[in-house]
Amino acid sequence: ARDDAPQICPVRRVQAWLEYGYLIRQPKDQALFRALDKAGRLAVRLTPQTRPRHPDGTPKEDQELTTEDWVELSYLSGEAINKHVKALAKAAFARIAHLTPSQRAELGYNALLDVATAGKVTAHGLRAGGATELYENGVPEDQIAEMGDWAKDSAAMKRYFRRIKSNRDNAWAVARRQRSSSQGTSPAVL
Repeated sequence: ARDDAPQICPVRRVQAWLEYGYLIRQPKDQALFRALDKAGRLAVRLTPQTRPRHPDGTPKEDQELTTEDWVELSYLSGEAINKHVKALAKAAFARIAHLTPSQRAELGYNALLDVATAGKVTAHGLRAGGATELYENGVPEDQIAEMGDWAKDSAAMKRYFRRIKSNRDNAWAVARRQRSSSQGTSPAVL
């Protein structure tokens, strides 16, 4: 947990999301991200394109849909996640566009974020980041493959295992050190 920036702490954000999921009766032990309607309730994306089908390819009628079908229909689509991540990146840059890179670093923002990089951000990095984090923390590759829906011994999965640069070269570590030194505190360890 990050005590220095609780509003962006991933641990706190996931805990808050799980608590909200409990309030709206999101099924436990299923997808972390689910589609919500405008009122914040679990939504179901039942359209002609998403309607589950029988093995022979014919669409299932509403009364034929299983519990598993309904659960899958409430998953948040990859397209929706990507659209949201892209919007967040653009909004993040818009809030700091008027600052110089050194001012951004002093305030704890990523000094490398600019209009070009904000436009290139996609949800694909979430997949690489998760796989890298698991790998760096010693999770066996077969378990990572299962969690990421890769084939066992997948070469594609292994390309996601990116070694974290040294703290000297890591942009997040540099920004945190600069912010800490400007506030007169010792830098936190990443």
